[in-house]
Formats: sequence, C-alpha cells, structure tokens
Amino acid sequence: MRSFQKKLKTRIKERILFLFLALSCGTAFLVTDFYNTSNFFFIILEKLFFGSYILFTFLFFRAEIQFVSNINGFLEILWKGFLTSIVFFVLVFVIRTFDNWNTDVEYVGKSFISLLSYHLVGMALIVFQGSIYNVFKKLSFYPKVKQILLYWAWFEYFMFILLVMSLLPFGLHIYVVYLCLSITTIFSVFLTIRIKWIVYLDFKQKLQALFMVTSIFLMGLYFLQLFIGKDFSYKIPTSMSSNIFIYCLFTFFAIYTLFTILILIFNLPTSGVFEKKYEELSRFQVLSDTLQQGKDRDQILELLYESCKAVSLADIIWVRYFNKNTDESILIEDNIQELLIENIETELNLLTSESYSKEIILRNTRSIDIPSLGDESSLICIPIKTSSFNAGYVVIVKYVKDGFETDIINVLRMYTQQAAISLENTALLSEAIEKERYLEEIKISKHIQHSLLPKYNLSYDNLKIFHYTKSTDTVGGDFFDYCTINGQQYWIAIGDVAGKGTSAAFLMAQLKGIFRSLVQVCSGPRNLVVRANYALAYNTEKSSFITLAVFLIDTELKQIRHVRAGHCQAIFYNAALKKAFLLEPRGMGLGMLKDDSYKNFIEEAQLYYNDGDILFLYTDGVTECRGKDNNLLGVENLLEFTETQVKFAAEIIVQNFSTFFSEFSEQSESEEDDVTFLVIKFH
Repeated sequence: MRSFQKKLKTRIKERILFLFLALSCGTAFLVTDFYNTSNFFFIILEKLFFGSYILFTFLFFRAEIQFVSNINGFLEILWKGFLTSIVFFVLVFVIRTFDNWNTDVEYVGKSFISLLSYHLVGMALIVFQGSIYNVFKKLSFYPKVKQILLYWAWFEYFMFILLVMSLLPFGLHIYVVYLCLSITTIFSVFLTIRIKWIVYLDFKQKLQALFMVTSIFLMGLYFLQLFIGKDFSYKIPTSMSSNIFIYCLFTFFAIYTLFTILILIFNLPTSGVFEKKYEELSRFQVLSDTLQQGKDRDQILELLYESCKAVSLADIIWVRYFNKNTDESILIEDNIQELLIENIETELNLLTSESYSKEIILRNTRSIDIPSLGDESSLICIPIKTSSFNAGYVVIVKYVKDGFETDIINVLRMYTQQAAISLENTALLSEAIEKERYLEEIKISKHIQHSLLPKYNLSYDNLKIFHYTKSTDTVGGDFFDYCTINGQQYWIAIGDVAGKGTSAAFLMAQLKGIFRSLVQVCSGPRNLVVRANYALAYNTEKSSFITLAVFLIDTELKQIRHVRAGHCQAIFYNAALKKAFLLEPRGMGLGMLKDDSYKNFIEEAQLYYNDGDILFLYTDGVTECRGKDNNLLGVENLLEFTETQVKFAAEIIVQNFSTFFSEFSEQSESEEDDVTFLVIKFH
C-alpha cells in the first residue's frame, strides 16, 4: 500500500512537471513565431520549441496512472478519450469561428490575434493526438502480452525518430515522406490486427464503443482538414503542416479507428454467443464456488435448478433429490402440475435408484404416453451423480422436437456433475460433523461412566471384593457399585443399561444415585429393586430398560440375600461341595413395567456361605464375547473357568480372568460390549 502511494505521488509530480514544460515550450514557440523572421537560428529554435511541446505533451499522458484491470475499464478509458476529444473539438471550433470573424474585420492587433488562434489550434491538435494515442495504447495492452508490449515499444521508437526528423531545418524529400508514411501504415496495421479487447465486450458495450470510436474518427478528420488547410499549410516562416510526426500520427489514428470500427461492427452478431458462454461460465463458477463456500443442500439444488433453466430455455424443468438416510424426496419446480410430473416420472421409470442413474434423451416424446406433451416435444433427464454418489436427477422438457443441441446438453451435464460433487461434499461434511459430534458424545459418556464406577477394591478380614472392567470404543451401560452401611452389611449391585452413548451414561448416573439413596432406607434387595423401578419408570423412554442384580451380604449371619432383575445369573462356588452353580431367582428388568404389578415379577432368594466360598458377578459382555470361529464364550465356559480358580486369592482370580478373557477375545475382530467381572471371596 505504501509503495503504491509512493508511486502515485511520483507520477503526479511527473505529470505536473511535464505539463509545466509543455506549456513553457508552447509559450516559447508562440513568442519565437511572433517575430516572423526567416533567420535560420529562429527557425531552428521555433522547430525545437514545437517538437519539445509535442514530446512533453505525450509524456504528460504517458505518465497517467490508470490502467485496464477488467473489462469495464475499456469503456471508462474510451469515455475519457471521447470527452477529451469533445472538449478540444469545441475549443477549436470556437477559435476557428472567432478567427473567421477576425479575418473579415480590420483593427489594430489583428495579426497577433490570428497568430494566437493559429497556435492555440495547433496546440489543441497535439493534445487531441496525445490523449487518443494514450487511449488506444492502453486498450491494446489488454490482455497484457510481452510480445505486444515489445511491438508498441518499437513503434514508439520509430515515432520518436520521426519527431527528431521534424526538427531538421530543411524539408524532407517526398520519397522520404512516403517511406515514413509506409512504415507507419505497416506498423499501424500490424498493431491493429492484434486487438483483443473488443471480444470481451457484450452487445451493449460494443454499441457504446462503436459510437465513441466513430465520434473520435470524425473529430480526427476535422482536425486533419484543419491541419492540411491553407491556414496551416502556408504559414510563414514555419508551418506546422510540414511536421512529419503529425502526419504519421494521423495515419496511425485513421487506420486504428477504421479497423476498430470494422471489428466492432463484425463482432456485433456474435455478442449474443459470447454473452451466453460467459453466462454459462459464470454459473459454472458459482456452482464450483459452492465447494468452498459451504452451501447447504437446498441452496445447491436451487442453484442447479436456476442454472439449468437459464441455459436450456426450457418450458418445463424440475429437480428431484432423494435423501437416502431419511427416504425423503425433495422436488424443486415452478408451478408445474403434480400429475404431469408423476406421469412423466412413471413413464420414464424414475422411481428406483437404478433407473434414475441413467441419462435419458428423447428427441421427441412419441415414445412416452403423455398426452399433454404431444409428439412434438423433446425431453432430457440427466442424473445428479458421481462415481460414488447418486442423488437424483434433472428433467427438462421443451415443446419443440429436437430442442436440445449437443452444446446445451454438454453444459447441462457439466452443471449437474458439479452440483453432484457439491452435494456429495456437503453430505460428507455433514457426516463428518455428525461423526465428530458422536465422538465428542462418546468422550463425555465414557468420562461419566468411568466417574460413576468404583475406583477401588474392598479388602476386609472376612470379605474381599475385586473387579475387572474393560470398555469398548463405544460407550455401553455396564454398572456396578458396592458399599457398606455399618461394616457388617455390604450392598453390591451390578447391572447393564440398555443402549449406548450419552443416554445410557446418564441413565447409569441416575441408577447409581438411586442405589446409593435406597440402601440407606431399604430393608432388603427386593424392596430396593421395586422402589428403584418406581423411581426410574417415569424418567426413561419406553424402549429403555436396565438389568440389575442386587446382593445384600450380612457377614455376621453369613447370609446372602439377592434379587435378579433380568440380569445375568451369578455364579456361586460352594467350597464344601467343591462345585459352582448358577443363582437364578425370577425377575424382570427395571423400566419394563411402570405400575405396581412390577413387584409380582421380582423374587428374592437367600443362601448362606462359609469361608472359602466365592461369588462371581459379571455382565453379558463376558458371556457374549465371540472368539475363534465366531463361537460365544458362554456361561458353561465361564463356569469351567471359575472352578479352576477357587484356590487363588480374589485379586489373583481377577488377574487370571484378564488373561483368560484376552486370549479368548483377541481372536475376534472386535468386542461387542463392555465387560465387567466381579469376584467376592469370603473368609
């Protein structure tokens, strides 16, 4: 930004300097010419001042900052040159009118006024040439090509040589003049046939450019007839009309403007084609931008509809999108009879994904039985799909036979393919966001789950409780807890909340709160489970339930009271009998019945234990684990394992179970559920 401002200030200073020098040289030219002497020195000095005025005027316009950066800049530059021409045309016309009056009237100072008007017209002519030359040069530089810049540089070197030649104190030979004019003509034609900027204009812009260039051409003719007229040609001692530089520049202007006018006229009929292609490109760019702008699905479909409608000039058009996740169908149309759409889709068999993945082109609709379309209509159906994504289709109808040219069909394919890519990316982005949300939910749920489970084992003289837990990538609802009221009675609960994710984790949190509250007031496991069901029944969804097993161990009576609310059977090892068996009291999961009848389905059992007996508790993640050949671990294998562990301490049994379970499950591709395993050994 600072460098641009610095450059701008430098250019402004340069323009002010060149303006000052041009005015100074013009004034000096007037003063020297006023003496009207044939002195050789004055003739040289007069030519030098006039040549310097031309040079500094052209440098003044050359130092202009403005340049063509876009298509709209063409008309801005032309308009500026046109206004400059108008201003100096009016100025010269006024001077010439006054000069004609001056010729017919006799008064003192008449010769000075005549000389002054002569110089003002000449200086205005040079300003006109400098301004228009600068305009044509800028237009020729779009788009910028190094070779074109080089050609213009050579042309300017040649024109500078002509300017130097105009300073010679003698007239040029007629053949030299012809040679200079010929070289100028060749340069002018060579530069003009490389005009590129005209093709970027639309029809309206070309008409405006044609008007301005033609006006500049006519004003140039007016200046030329003044330049070669008797008032200029016979000026003594020095005539501006003898300046070869001005003659050659007029030649350049004539060729450039004539070629430009012809090119503009011949390009007018093709403007519509270019505008159409430009519109197609713009719409494709808009569709492409949807990849970066994050447009949603509905916006993309609307944009596709508008783009296809604009390029096809269709009588009927609609876009059908199928959402595979929700089985919903989205229809984008504009006041089309629903029955007509249904009839066409039925006739074209567009009701299945296999059918709408194929392109259909009907040059006439004779092959489908749609009376409202008739036989003299054409139809095209283009699927919205990529190699891995199939979303729907666009149907376009025109009430003429063979209404779709190949180019139009290719553009429509391009639009639908780009829309398909955008829709696929939108779907993938939605899936990624959903997955990220799910992973965050899992993270929160696992944190809640881990915070609810006991972090410690219990180890007392008469009882030891050790546990093993293992979580899968997803969050299950395995729950266990244990606590003691008075150091004599121990409450133990193990359960499994149906479902996964945050809902299961929060339901487990409720269960723990209820369990810890009820153990303070309940007389036994059955009473606790019934009251827990009542507390949870009205806070859970219909599809949610909890399996739970609750044990109350009295170490003084060596008694175990327990209930099984739909949970896995506990395994009890009797050391005296040296046998393990299942504890299977009748029961139903919490939340499955929401009235008082639930208590009729809960049975409390009790048994007594002796030193050396062991109680094994677990969740279904243990027995439902799949190993080699997709076989379940099952209750029988678990019973066999427990019978081999009875001689070990509780903590050793848990370690051995970890090894046993890992060896069995490592042959499976994935674990299906969380795993919880508790060992309670009595002493």
